[in-house]
Amino acid sequence: MKRKLSLRKKIVVAFAVLLSLLVLLTGAFFCYVSDYYPAEELAITILNQGERLDVQDD
Repeated sequence: MKRKLSLRKKIVVAFAVLLSLLVLLTGAFFCYVSDYYPAEELAITILNQGERLDVQDD
């Protein structure tokens, strides 16, 4: 026997699924964004010199 869900219950279930997905993706985004590597001392020193820095690729 299959039970048919009313339209209101379908909407509530769809909203709960979308909200759960949004919370999960938001958490994953903040985990990704907060995982960073601090700059090395050499890079900080060069940036603080305030001179022009040219980068060339071989």
